[in-house]
Amino acid sequence: MVRALIKGGVLGGLTMFLWGMVSWTVLPWNRSNIRSFVDDRAVAEVLTANAPVRGVYVLPRFDRVSDVEPGGPQAFVAYDERSAGSRARPIGGGLLIQFLGGLCLTWLLIKARLGYWGRVGSSTAAGLFAGIVSDLPNWNWWSFSSGFTLASVADHTLAGTLAGMVIAWVIEDPKPVKIPT
Repeated sequence: MVRALIKGGVLGGLTMFLWGMVSWTVLPWNRSNIRSFVDDRAVAEVLTANAPVRGVYVLPRFDRVSDVEPGGPQAFVAYDERSAGSRARPIGGGLLIQFLGGLCLTWLLIKARLGYWGRVGSSTAAGLFAGIVSDLPNWNWWSFSSGFTLASVADHTLAGTLAGMVIAWVIEDPKPVKIPT
């Protein structure tokens, strides 16, 4: 079981990582749902002046009545004051995150004791579940666009399917349970 867990985690995680690369760099559905500011430099100056440290910022603010008038804009910003230079750290972190996800998914599929297509179906359902519970709240609370949200849920679901196909191949079919007669 440990060998299948590690092999499934690595291969499943690598599959999800590669799917993410294709989805974000080749397919248009993620990038086409992200908007650009009219003046990046002006927005960067306002953020630098008003966001002192890396973190998540919301408008209107939670901790007191905001200076923004009722009915004004709403924003959810993940801010990092460091330069957006090298992508090596996020790529390495993303690969590690997918390996951890692959380990969790492999463990669940081993415990489910299903055949190949049952494992693939369960993995697809797990990807859909991940998309629903992680993306729909952002759509609901923070007005993430419907297009961005649907693409993200589809991304999670397809990643679950593809990883499930690889992991299901790694895991041995369960031994039939012998019922005493």
